[in-house]
Amino acid sequence: MTVSGVALGNALIAAGIPVVVCTLCPPGCSRHRERVELHRPPGWNRLTARGCDLSGFREGVDVLAMVSGHGLDVVDVDTKAADPGSLDHLPPFERFGLVRTPSGGWHAYVRSTGRGKRSPFATVLGHVGDYCGGTEDGGGRMLVYLPGSSRPKYPEGAYVVEEPLDIAAALAADPDPTLTRVLDDAGASTDGRPGEEKASKAEMSAFLVEHEAEPACHYGRRALDDVMSEAETVGEGGRHGWGTKALLRGVELTRAGCWGSGDLRAVMDRFERMLPPERAGEAEAALRHAVANADGGTGCGMHDPSRAAAAVFGGAVGDDDPPVECFPRTSLRELLDPDRPPREYVVDPLITAGASVSFVAPPGARKSLLLLRLAIAVARGEPDFAGMAIPRGRRVLYVDMENTEDDWHERLSSFGVALGDLDDLGRFIPSLLPPMRPLDTEQGGEDLVAAVGAYGLSEGDLVVLDSYQRVTEAGENDSDTARAYYRHTGVKLKRLGLTVLRTDNTGKDVTRGARGTSSKRDDVDVEYLLHNEGGAVRLTRAKSRQRGADHVRIRVVEEGGATDFVWDDGPGDVVTADCARVLDDLGVPLSDGWRKAMAVLVENGHEYTRATVRDAVAFRKDDVI
Repeated sequence: MTVSGVALGNALIAAGIPVVVCTLCPPGCSRHRERVELHRPPGWNRLTARGCDLSGFREGVDVLAMVSGHGLDVVDVDTKAADPGSLDHLPPFERFGLVRTPSGGWHAYVRSTGRGKRSPFATVLGHVGDYCGGTEDGGGRMLVYLPGSSRPKYPEGAYVVEEPLDIAAALAADPDPTLTRVLDDAGASTDGRPGEEKASKAEMSAFLVEHEAEPACHYGRRALDDVMSEAETVGEGGRHGWGTKALLRGVELTRAGCWGSGDLRAVMDRFERMLPPERAGEAEAALRHAVANADGGTGCGMHDPSRAAAAVFGGAVGDDDPPVECFPRTSLRELLDPDRPPREYVVDPLITAGASVSFVAPPGARKSLLLLRLAIAVARGEPDFAGMAIPRGRRVLYVDMENTEDDWHERLSSFGVALGDLDDLGRFIPSLLPPMRPLDTEQGGEDLVAAVGAYGLSEGDLVVLDSYQRVTEAGENDSDTARAYYRHTGVKLKRLGLTVLRTDNTGKDVTRGARGTSSKRDDVDVEYLLHNEGGAVRLTRAKSRQRGADHVRIRVVEEGGATDFVWDDGPGDVVTADCARVLDDLGVPLSDGWRKAMAVLVENGHEYTRATVRDAVAFRKDDVI
């Protein structure tokens, strides 16, 4: 189908999707090689539709490109790779247009998923190509050449529409959950912002001249060896990100004094040798980008002794502070002692003492109600909560930034708690809507630690934060918020040995975990996803670096205004059981691992998360006598 490139471009712009004009690099340009390279307008990855103008487009000379991540993304199927990509390597997903590319591949247009660029993009079934997307903060965007354009790189080909692009339907749709799960499994990122502009050639040259001297730094020599060794493992072609990462790291090392300009040039030369002729000049562009954007530490003990420590411990290490005070030596004798006490549980097997645990669910899933009842049971020293043992009573500081005193009165009354029970609640310290400072700030962290001390909490005691998004200041999509919370509050509570429980909200898809940045999960030891199943709540462990319960189903008993939670001996994890039944019906051998099982399920049109398939495979093996 023949499509006017300008008409399509203007339709996209009218829908709020940026489209830019790419021109041929002029002779003499560093990227010019036989007039086959295209010049992207500066700042394209920060552009909005309002700033787009196609009036200068020259038919047959210039190329139009859509900026992905603004409502429309593209699955770019690369059939010319050594391992040819295919749409058949993906489970069925909703698309809103299909374009044949000049190289013989495909562009499948999809609703934006909030996932950034993934290159290469592959599934358990094989190679696909690339995913052209963009994060909510604007990182990981790509340019997608539009139908109606021709690429000088492929003079005999064109972008041909096979299925018309339905822009309105795409923007009205939700992100496809199947494609989103596949991208998550492939490691697509939800974090990141648009990159800054590159340094000019003059700025790059000045940087190289400034650092001509070759330093005698053993750390720098080892870092260079590591970078070059990694280059031998990634292969040619340059589509793996090695060059960009290596030059960013190299500029950081050079600024610190660990490398000299000669080391940077060696990395740039190695990157150039990886690239095909039509992409010559990308190494220099990557170095200019690194000079403008690299700002991390090095980890070198001689040139950067305090920076890494400051990121973890919350402040720079002064010249007068002996290293042994900042980095006390942990006793291996105590760690390896065969008589070392076993790990303690707050609630066995749900919560280990000293752990940071997140309870994640959509609003209205009764997570706050469940957590309040659990906290009261721990403070009272009840023998169990919902059939799970409570070894001993503990102090509990419960910080609630969402519910009012009236809400609490109703909930406590439904639990049967009355004035006559006050003696049993001496260890329970509720704090409703306190005038606290945010816990992702230094002052907020200090306030909470002071409160912990004032109320007499000690190692293993419980701090409950309801909810995470109410006790932090910045946006939940900002990964810096999660890192700041850990630096100012989380790590301090962990050093005190306190057990921290917090609630968080999911988006529409519970299986994706907490809403917003994936960095929220970085500091928790265990994350439980809560599923409201009518008269029961199912907890599924989604992330764990410690012990925890894989699946727990708790029945909610509500009779005569009273509420209680009891262990449910019913069908357990219904989703896992259903997946196991499907594997049985498909005749998947019990000896097959989860990857083979996943491939069979996808091939037959069944959609389950990777965690569910793993659990189902283990369940089938355990169920055999």
